[in-house]
Amino acid sequence: MFIPAKNENGGYKYTTARTGKVADFAYIDESTSKRISLLQDENGKYMVDPSPQGKDISVSGSSPRIVALKFPAPAATTPTITIDFPGAGSFDSVPVSR
Repeated sequence: MFIPAKNENGGYKYTTARTGKVADFAYIDESTSKRISLLQDENGKYMVDPSPQGKDISVSGSSPRIVALKFPAPAATTPTITIDFPGAGSFDSVPVSR
């Protein structure tokens, strides 16, 4: 979720989030150490909302927004993954539930 900075009055001020290359968003399957990239449709377009501008993801606005990224499901034997979001860091050992 993208949450803009707040102004002195407590409302959100217009903010532009850091951009990241769509191809750099991935998760690591911790059981195999494989890097898994975002899904692409039949035309090679990454499954991201909001849609990227070119090869980068950029989010801006003056209200909170949800950013959705679609990845392939981890293997049934994968207990945890590490999610790597450029510009935001990584989320280590995220449990996989089915």
